[in-house]
Amino acid sequence: MLLNAQRKRDAEHHTEEADTLYIANSKGEKIPLSPDMYAPLETILRAQLEHKAVTLVQQDRMMTTQEAADYLGMSRPTLVRLLEDGKIPFEKLKKHRRVAFADVETYRAHRMNKK
Repeated sequence: MLLNAQRKRDAEHHTEEADTLYIANSKGEKIPLSPDMYAPLETILRAQLEHKAVTLVQQDRMMTTQEAADYLGMSRPTLVRLLEDGKIPFEKLKKHRRVAFADVETYRAHRMNKK
């Protein structure tokens, strides 16, 4: 579905609704966007204009160790060492480890701040 973001402007009848951004689908159905969505959408759209890949991940998503390692740009054994050392929390389902995306992102952000 091709999305089109547009600003609704009304010079004669300035209302709060006139300042609302909408996303419209190909059928013309409008979905109002809350202001807290503006910055993330702008980031996504700018990346797309630069032909960069964009991945959206739910904060509560559980990842495999391979997915988490790929996201962090490291080998799976290195990630497993971080898990076993307690640097990133994880759950163990039988013999498989699962890592919450939010915890992986917290580790990534902390690592970036150290640099």
